[in-house]
Amino acid sequence: MFSDRLIAITSIGLDGEEIDQITFMPKPRIALQKGMLVATAIKCLSAWEAEAFVVKHTGIFSALGEIVILEVSKAGNGLVAGPSTVKEMETLICMFSDLGASKIFIDGAFSRLASSRLGDALIFVIGASYAIDMLKVVEHGEATVQKFHLPATSPQYQFLEAYQEIIGIDESGSLRSFGNIGFDQKELFGPKMEMIRKLYIPGAVGPMFAEALIQNRNRIHFDLIIKDPAHLVISGLLLKHLLSLKMEITVLRPMNLVAICYNPYSPTGYVFEEKEFQSLLMAKMQVPLFNVGAESEKSNE
Repeated sequence: MFSDRLIAITSIGLDGEEIDQITFMPKPRIALQKGMLVATAIKCLSAWEAEAFVVKHTGIFSALGEIVILEVSKAGNGLVAGPSTVKEMETLICMFSDLGASKIFIDGAFSRLASSRLGDALIFVIGASYAIDMLKVVEHGEATVQKFHLPATSPQYQFLEAYQEIIGIDESGSLRSFGNIGFDQKELFGPKMEMIRKLYIPGAVGPMFAEALIQNRNRIHFDLIIKDPAHLVISGLLLKHLLSLKMEITVLRPMNLVAICYNPYSPTGYVFEEKEFQSLLMAKMQVPLFNVGAESEKSNE
């Protein structure tokens, strides 16, 4: 299965444990195949069922000890705990590449979405565990995918990434710094903002800003530039209202969403009707869909 390429696996945080550390519910294991490269903290090896040998010490340390790169010599489940920072993950990716890895998979939660910019592609998982209401799960997934599809900012504005403060660009192309004033409505949406046509926000864009922008939509006319989709921390109806404004939202680091995996099973015991769940997702999202459980069963046949 992997003879034509070298697969490497790691994680932002801890993955592969039998019991989720937050919900205390059973969770899928990480199945490792012979020949794979895996980066994990050394203290995780006592929980491994797979057999492997160390090929490189990374010098990157976590609460579970040094992260080492191993090559799997016998297939089995493994516990994976990788770097917790973007910089450390960048270093690890370079090490994987130097060892000949042609495909690198990084497992991570949505709360650590900022690290996804390190990859060439993103696979998003939508599961029944989010809520017992299927429609609520689909709506949440649709809103999240909308963020992933935010278009790339024009190359002429890529220089903005070097700024740590809020930057406005007026009609003449002149820059104006609004400092690190946060999203105080009186300051950020004052009279001077009426001349701004592009606004760059280096930090997170949350509900307070979105509400203020919607309230001032008839007076303020600028396009919004943010670093990446992870910086748009708005969801639900508020996100829909924001995206419906006559304002373009672009990102300096776009994401390449290539597939969505869906899981109709919840660890708490309830199950969505698979065909209905798939149909609702297909109607909302124009990317390939894969049933996590079904694909896993096929790979084990």
